[in-house]
Amino acid sequence: MSHATLLILKVASSKQGRKFIGGIIALILGLFLLFCVVTAALISSFAVLCRGNELYYPLINSNRIVEPFDPDRIIQHEYEIEVEKERPVLDENGVPKLDENGEIIMETYTDTETRVEELESPHMGVDFQVQSGSYVVSSCGGVVTDTYSSEADGNVVEIYHPEAHYSTRYMHLSTILVTEGEEIVMGQPLGKVGTTGECTPYRETEEDVGRVHFEVLNEDNEQIDPAPLLHRWGTYLDIPTMLVQEVAGSEWADWMVSEIADSDIVWNGESYMWPVPGHTALSSDFGYRDLDHDGVLENFHSGIDIPAAAGTPIYAAAPGIVSTKAHWSYGICVKISVDGQTVNVYGHMSARAEGITDGVMVQAGDLIGYVGSTGNSSGNHLHFEVDVSGQATDPKPFFG
Repeated sequence: MSHATLLILKVASSKQGRKFIGGIIALILGLFLLFCVVTAALISSFAVLCRGNELYYPLINSNRIVEPFDPDRIIQHEYEIEVEKERPVLDENGVPKLDENGEIIMETYTDTETRVEELESPHMGVDFQVQSGSYVVSSCGGVVTDTYSSEADGNVVEIYHPEAHYSTRYMHLSTILVTEGEEIVMGQPLGKVGTTGECTPYRETEEDVGRVHFEVLNEDNEQIDPAPLLHRWGTYLDIPTMLVQEVAGSEWADWMVSEIADSDIVWNGESYMWPVPGHTALSSDFGYRDLDHDGVLENFHSGIDIPAAAGTPIYAAAPGIVSTKAHWSYGICVKISVDGQTVNVYGHMSARAEGITDGVMVQAGDLIGYVGSTGNSSGNHLHFEVDVSGQATDPKPFFG
């Protein structure tokens, strides 16, 4: 027998020893039971989180509603009709001709008139406008009840959310990534933003802009205003981000921001130059910010805003290769690939500087443009953004 066995037998031979051993066993069983309870609670919490009983915005980093829920909406419909009219018959001198009774001779002709009529056009959801090809994600966990395509709504996904007691619809998708009957978790990609059906973007741009029409129905199958029910992703942002990354694969970095990173360029690691000398105050910092008049936290702000008068010169903060292609919301924009992973974005310019075109190499301190308010902007400022491997990063540490 081992010393440990002999010790246990010796302790167990006395009444007090048996009580001690019983206490140890009870403690171990209690700890095991506690472990089981905690594990079950964590599993339950994770299940609730994945299914959810709250609704979140159907897009990552885009909470801006461009058209609200309005069941009483009236739209003006403009159309043309052909109308028969009369006019005097004129002679070669432009004088009306007279008949034998001295009456003016009239002729009939067809004219086109523009008419405007007011039509009832209830808007039973909310609309988001974002770049086509962006991923639309499930507002909450649930079951896909239908996927279909119609002339009016385009490609549509419908989901029932049993914990939330709502159903949701996602319309005008370019593609659908789920199937009827499929169980999904919150934040799961459902499809991509498009312009299918009767869908017209609210802004004419050179970029591909699409729209998502999002509806919520209660348990009585009544369409209700989604806006008061929607939550921003906040601390749960990693859930849809991870799921979209998994689906998007190598497409992820391009979709987020940049298509110009050049692996042959190596940044020397020096601190950035301030792009608008003499203007160091920020009107908006990196991160979530309050954009809504009602005080509701809105879009994730992917950079810093530096206010300055229109026309104020903007200089390159670091060297790199220029690209002028950007999402419409940036307005007139310059993107500079600093190295194989880092891209600096200068948005809302009034104009680019002469010679700043795609493929041009610039040095830190070179003039690249002028402050303006183009794109999705409410005033003259420079939006400066740093994207590392396709992810927006706080620019401030780069200035040393």
